[in-house]
Amino acid sequence: MYMHKRSKHKPMVQCEVCKKQFAFANQLKIHMTLHTGEKPYQCEQCSRSFRLIKDYRWHMATHDSDTSYVCEVCQKSFKLLRYLQAHVRTHSKELITSDEYSAWYEQIKSDKQNEEQIRALKSRIRKLENGTMMNV
Repeated sequence: MYMHKRSKHKPMVQCEVCKKQFAFANQLKIHMTLHTGEKPYQCEQCSRSFRLIKDYRWHMATHDSDTSYVCEVCQKSFKLLRYLQAHVRTHSKELITSDEYSAWYEQIKSDKQNEEQIRALKSRIRKLENGTMMNV
């Protein structure tokens, strides 16, 4: 409740460029990268840079993933399921409304749930190996 009250009803800091208000200074610091163009998170494998750490982490998954997802329409492959899902939308509307596509899309959603479960399991294994997780 404290976070909600402070962020929605009592903003404490304000961006001097666009006047947007924030409850916390760290939020303003992240926001300022929009104005400065700063991208502090850089991939060591391909040199791509990111403004937000969450985007950097998503990107790193493209390098770590052993799996790939193939578009059944054009055979283009993607390292992340969400990239395939976005790509599929680029194909014609006729495809999107077809029964075949609907069945395929349901399979993709199922695969995504499996991918998330696998990712969570890998995370737990890493924590166990590092000794940061007890009594799983």
